[in-house]
Amino acid sequence: MATLAEAINLLYRQASSRIAELEQPVVAILNAEPHPMLKDLEAATERFEVQQHLRASYRVLEADGMHPVTHLSDHDFDLILLLPGKQREQNLGRMAQAMRQLKTNGRLLVCCPNTMGAKSYEKRLHELAGNIAGNSKSKCRCFSACRTPALDSVIQQAWIDAAAVRRLPQSGLYSQPGLFSWDRSDPGSDLLLAHLPSGLAGRGMDLGCGYGYLSVQALKHFPDIHELHAVDTDRLALDCTAMNLKPFTEHTWHTHWLDATQEPLPDNLDWVLLNPPFHSGQQQDTGLGQAIIDAACRSLRPGGRLFLVANRHLPYESVLCRQLRHFTTLKQEAGFKVIEGEQ
Repeated sequence: MATLAEAINLLYRQASSRIAELEQPVVAILNAEPHPMLKDLEAATERFEVQQHLRASYRVLEADGMHPVTHLSDHDFDLILLLPGKQREQNLGRMAQAMRQLKTNGRLLVCCPNTMGAKSYEKRLHELAGNIAGNSKSKCRCFSACRTPALDSVIQQAWIDAAAVRRLPQSGLYSQPGLFSWDRSDPGSDLLLAHLPSGLAGRGMDLGCGYGYLSVQALKHFPDIHELHAVDTDRLALDCTAMNLKPFTEHTWHTHWLDATQEPLPDNLDWVLLNPPFHSGQQQDTGLGQAIIDAACRSLRPGGRLFLVANRHLPYESVLCRQLRHFTTLKQEAGFKVIEGEQ
């Protein structure tokens, strides 16, 4: 986590120097993270866009008065800043798309912790743009390239295509790199589905729905579900979920872009399906899963049921003891545990 904070500091400090060299610059940040410097950067630009698709960071940016967006506008930019995420194809796609949205001689500036593959991304940006400048500090690396005629348009299009939403051949569902288990069903989710009761019905929620795999399977196999709420913290995931649920015209369904640890969820529910995340960035965060389980339990009506799958070693039972009347472990297999609890 310390190196990510350093990467954010370095990116915004180098951006300040770049912006000072430009006249009325149009600037954007991809995967923006909150920072005290953002207001100063904004004040030095003609137009300033901060993009973030993860709800928690988006809300902090919004509270700081930054007016974030989930997708960049169609403007051409003088400078685009990028903080890479965890997924390689998504990051390469963002670099390629950023180059597409730069003005001629506009610059892409990337900063990344060394532990997240900084040198590899620097090498790939050189392959794409044909020019590169870089420096290293505090176990991070910042590197940049300009949009010039040296830009390799074939590589650019290939990276954009590889990061795009596509229909998965096995399931027929829409997904994209960067989402949880984006190109296959997660074994834990499949184990959970195998142990759901035959009479699942009424109003329910798929909490942390990702691209909607559990939601789709639930509506396919349980005709007495009459209302489904799909909730996720990732706006990109919910865009895919909405596409995947669109064929279910005989059901009432809703998508919700929410941070379950901070914002109210749909409540008075008959059931909740949950395969909770347990990482914040690169770090394991047991508390995150516990907080989401706590929120899931509170969203149930009296007698409502929680169906949870998690890695076997994760200490979630203490939350279930506090929040539910009772719970039982239905199955332990392949490193997972499936738990059913009642409110």
